[in-house]
Amino acid sequence: MPADLSVPAPAPELRLADGRPVNKKLVLVVASFALIIAMIDITALNVALPVIQRDLAATTGQLQWVIDIYMVVLASILMLAGSMGDRHGRRKAMAVGLGFFALGSVVAALAPTPLILIVGRGIQALGGALMPPVALAIISSVFTDKAERARAIGVWGALMGVGMAAGPLLGGVLVEFFGWRSVFWVNVPLSLLLIALVLREVPESKAPADGRFDVVGQLLAIGFLGSVSYAIISSGEHGVGALQVGLGVLAVVMLAVFVVVEMRVGSPMIDFRFFASAPFSLAILIAAVGFMASAGFQFVFALYLQNDRGLSPLQAGLMMIPLAGANSLFATVSGRLVASRGNRLPFLLYALMLGGGAALAMFFTPDAPIWLPLVVAVLMGAALGSVNAPTSTSAVSGMPPSKTGLAGSVLSTGRQAGQSLGVAIFGSGLNQGLQSGQSISAAAQPMWWIVIVVALICAALGVAATSRWAAQSQERVGSW
Repeated sequence: MPADLSVPAPAPELRLADGRPVNKKLVLVVASFALIIAMIDITALNVALPVIQRDLAATTGQLQWVIDIYMVVLASILMLAGSMGDRHGRRKAMAVGLGFFALGSVVAALAPTPLILIVGRGIQALGGALMPPVALAIISSVFTDKAERARAIGVWGALMGVGMAAGPLLGGVLVEFFGWRSVFWVNVPLSLLLIALVLREVPESKAPADGRFDVVGQLLAIGFLGSVSYAIISSGEHGVGALQVGLGVLAVVMLAVFVVVEMRVGSPMIDFRFFASAPFSLAILIAAVGFMASAGFQFVFALYLQNDRGLSPLQAGLMMIPLAGANSLFATVSGRLVASRGNRLPFLLYALMLGGGAALAMFFTPDAPIWLPLVVAVLMGAALGSVNAPTSTSAVSGMPPSKTGLAGSVLSTGRQAGQSLGVAIFGSGLNQGLQSGQSISAAAQPMWWIVIVVALICAALGVAATSRWAAQSQERVGSW
């Protein structure tokens, strides 16, 4: 009797190297928490900044680098990190990433000076860059059914939201009762536990090698972001001199050479043909300037709450929870709006909340009513949550199927680059005001005007990205 060809054969059960079946739920938890500890560390560290400044006698510029070195390294090697996992094995790459994160945490926890703390954060970032693309690739390789994979990625996103919300509170508790070094020490046993679980429970997977590493492009990207960040941060501390101008010129030259190299190399980091798609180009720009504003706000906000208002680290952590909560909530709301109404409305809501939050932040003073920073935190968190869905959809929709992963990586790099520049720009502006004897809230006033201008620009870009002209350019790119 012939077999019934209308019934598809069940997918073979995934097994580990020792023959045990793969526990998909456990893999999802491990992959999620590998990323969550890095996210918690970032949000918890914001709460610790004022205490670190007092304990290590750090300047505002050094505090900027404590945050910014992580962003610069992440933005510079994010695409390379994803390729490393694809080429050499994702399980191995995640274990290595967690190892670097633990090592960097030890260096940071033991740091006797701001410089050693910055070095520790840079080592952390080497591991942190591996975890987002590798974790998503592991989930995709284990959850092979399309619907099952979508649910798994949804859980992954929700757990990241929980991590963001828990970070400020956990940071406040740790700093309040155990000191700022505990923010780093807590990473070490968690990382070691996750390494053991990754090696035991996560199946190895790879992807076919796609060309050679773009070594020259990678070095130029690191040099460009490092030069720009150093020029901006040092200008806030020392003013604009020959060094800052020279670094600015060097950054421009590196960017120009990077573009030339990427257009000629066989396996580029960035395929510049993507930028012929207006929705893609404008989504990258919106994400970059939007995350710039968000990172700058969070840097200033943490200092304002403790230095201007005199809150304890725990109280400051509690004040930052509404930001993370609104971020998670509006990420879901924005996703639904994109699905039902398209990208334009979420783009405009994002711009409205970003500009509204900045306008209210202009009324910050050391004795402003407590509801004011709470409302601003909600608006800024809601803005950040609202921008992810429309930018992600704009960036990858219409791309050739084989290029969507790379398009998403370029978007992630744009976000991280925006964050690094946000901390540099806002911190430098703040530093100039502090050197003239102003309070945090007074020194930050020009920064809020910058955010309002950014919001207006994002609104215009959002309308342009959803126009008929943009759709036509996207169709041309999708026909490759």
